[in-house]
Amino acid sequence: MLAAQFRYRDVGLFFDGAWLQLQTEGGSGTRLYSGTDIKSDIAFGTLALTYRLPPLAKLQTDVFAGARTWHVSNELEFQPGLAQGFTADASVTWSDPLLGAKLNYELTRHWFGTLVADVGGFGVGSQISVNVFGGVGYRFTDWLSARLGYRFMHIDYDQGGSLMNVNIQGFLIGLGFHF
Repeated sequence: MLAAQFRYRDVGLFFDGAWLQLQTEGGSGTRLYSGTDIKSDIAFGTLALTYRLPPLAKLQTDVFAGARTWHVSNELEFQPGLAQGFTADASVTWSDPLLGAKLNYELTRHWFGTLVADVGGFGVGSQISVNVFGGVGYRFTDWLSARLGYRFMHIDYDQGGSLMNVNIQGFLIGLGFHF
């Protein structure tokens, strides 16, 4: 996973991307096939223009609009037994327009809280996609910070015979370099 933001005064460009791979082996198999292997790859990349609103006390707000492109591929391998083995695979790629906001609140000189949320799809790519990240960070210096948070993503895609209705979630830890 990688995220970057470039800003000049109040206008910026935001990038966020990740790739994950899920892989599992089927059971002990049958006489027909000795086993199965299943592999799924999910990758996304977000590119958005940002605009920083005037601060409200210790709260900094950026609004953004852009697109998130998804690529999902699945592979199912049947290993030979009495029948000859074979592999079946399929993949789909689509893009979702999105709108969102990022809130940063300065708790103390070093500690800060972050909330990022966006919604997209609107039937253009997926029916709906939702992304929410909340976390707390510590600024060591002007150029280095660390962050711990939790991210939840929901994707509901159903087009052209491809269906993906999933939640992706988990804790994240990261380093920020500011220059």
